[in-house]
Amino acid sequence: MTALDPRSAAQTLQTHGYFRLARWMPESELQTWIHHITERIDALDAKTPPAGDRDTMETMLRRSARSNTIIRELVGDEMVVARAGHLLWQWPHVQRVLTDSPIAAIASAYLDQPCVVTCSVIRKAPGSVQSYSPHRDAFFLHPEPEHLLTVAIALDPANGKSGGLGVVPGSHKAKTTWRVTLRDGHWQQTERGRQPTVPGELVAQDLDVGEALLFDGRTWHGSGPNESARQRRLLVTQFTSAAASWPEDSWIRPANGRFPRVTELAGLADLAESAR
Repeated sequence: MTALDPRSAAQTLQTHGYFRLARWMPESELQTWIHHITERIDALDAKTPPAGDRDTMETMLRRSARSNTIIRELVGDEMVVARAGHLLWQWPHVQRVLTDSPIAAIASAYLDQPCVVTCSVIRKAPGSVQSYSPHRDAFFLHPEPEHLLTVAIALDPANGKSGGLGVVPGSHKAKTTWRVTLRDGHWQQTERGRQPTVPGELVAQDLDVGEALLFDGRTWHGSGPNESARQRRLLVTQFTSAAASWPEDSWIRPANGRFPRVTELAGLADLAESAR
């Protein structure tokens, strides 16, 4: 395997808006790592009460910005896990991948002193109709300047059948002029103007287990429903630079004035719900 050059990967990101990262963990280590994350999510699911009548997307997301929680969806007649987060960087096995892997090296080459904004597992159960129409992460997260990098690591095969990702190459080069924020229970537009149209066709980025897709926060991307018989999980982490500032109405805000830097994660205690 050719050694990864983080600067070359960062240059690809700057040019095309995305970069595919081949699996870097040995198979046995990868499976153990996924098993630990699965156990933690199962324990968190068992501790998270059902959503109440007054729960909205806004209340659930704002709650997840303070402590890890589970967001569920209805598949058939069963409520199942759709998302776990958004502070999974607190978990030691996640910390290790974010600090001691090619991901940390690429993030450091792409952003000045990268900090973790969100970290979650996005799950599509078999038969889930959940899909994400083409969008930019910068619509929902608003650092200034627009320093935002998303990393999606496949915990299961993520392809067209299971609801895998697609990107519009080169679509990151235009500044974001349309944004939304959580208000009155749902996403609302924060600036005048018409919602932009997708600037091109999505190009499928099928991922095998342990592979990752890195893309700029302004890169248009999306995914379809899971029409397979297997679940599809992505560990999704969003990074910003230490110099970025955040608006007051952001649904997730940095504690103590800033988000934790990647170099600090390994020294932070495991604050999440224990699955031991």
